Amino acid sequence: MNVGAVQFLSGYISGTPTLTTGTFEWRGGTMPNLGLTVVTGSALIEGYGVLGQRTLQLDGTTTFTGNTYVDVEADARIVTNGTFTFANDGGGEQGLLGGYGLFTRARRAFC
Repeated sequence: MNVGAVQFLSGYISGTPTLTTGTFEWRGGTMPNLGLTVVTGSALIEGYGVLGQRTLQLDGTTTFTGNTYVDVEADARIVTNGTFTFANDGGGEQGLLGGYGLFTRARRAFC
């Protein structure tokens, strides 16, 4: 399924089909099932979210900001092929963050 923009504030994105979107704003909610979400343009991740077994593929510019926490569970993956800016002190756990893009930390240095 292709859509121009997704504003994900709460609830669920589920099912196994691929969801492709130009812009993606994730401020809450869960992506619990196997499947693939592809963001071809800009993405903003802010708030609390859960990524179950799904893969979130970020091909554009992504900003992870605010008081943000993403629980990356089971076999979930976040793949960045663009630029990923980690601009907060939130976090995530488990899972995998990988890809071929640029990962930057905009605030405090890693310890």
